[in-house]
Amino acid sequence: PKIAPGRRRVTFVGDSFTTGHGIADMEDRFANRLRRAHPEWEVHLIAQNGLDTGEEIAAIRQGAANGYEFDLVVLVYCLNDLGDLMPEWSKVTAAIGGGVRNQGWLTRNSYFASVLGYRLEASRNPYMAKYFDFVKDGYRGEVWERQQARLREFQRVVEKGGGRLAVATFPFMHALGTNYEYQFVHDQLAEFWKQQNVPHLELLPAFRGLSPQSLTVNSRDPHPNAHANGIAANAMDEFIVPLLAEKQPTEQGNLSPVPK
Repeated sequence: PKIAPGRRRVTFVGDSFTTGHGIADMEDRFANRLRRAHPEWEVHLIAQNGLDTGEEIAAIRQGAANGYEFDLVVLVYCLNDLGDLMPEWSKVTAAIGGGVRNQGWLTRNSYFASVLGYRLEASRNPYMAKYFDFVKDGYRGEVWERQQARLREFQRVVEKGGGRLAVATFPFMHALGTNYEYQFVHDQLAEFWKQQNVPHLELLPAFRGLSPQSLTVNSRDPHPNAHANGIAANAMDEFIVPLLAEKQPTEQGNLSPVPK
């Protein structure tokens, strides 16, 4: 949990975009690429598939309680990180969990049967079919207000632990194109982080002009593939290096300004 003397630590906090869901070789993840490129850094991941902002706050609180030292903490933000604030989606996830527990023998023991079953469920369930529309609606009104409060709390926990927060925002990879319909969400997030004085990397421009097919795991899985992770790693490298140059660790592992 302690930062090694003379080292810098970059801690990525996120969900399946950070864990590298769908990538065959974990060394192709953006975090692993940065670890190879910067052996002078400690590159850590606090991430798990399906985490939302509330669970990410709980994770870093637990880390701090266990003596984990923060340096530069990069929140890898996905647009669906407010999903747990939306009552419709909470009902859907609860129903999916119940379905998993009540699966028959064939579905439990056959990947093929499982895939067919879930594809059928996705086509029938209006909440699953319109999932991304629900997410878009979440950035209007009360849900967005509550999400802003949680993001401020995330920042407070990091700074209380002696760290500095930065944010990298992924777009919805499947929706990339000339008529990307979530641009207003990115604009709101950029303005929010500007007001909080938090460095923010918008990854959307790095993927502009590229097809979703070249960047996603497959036609039914919109997670970033190895190629997209490589692009993200290069953008994050250019983003993080200047941030770490602004401060340097003391012998005790705390941060101090770089002398001029």
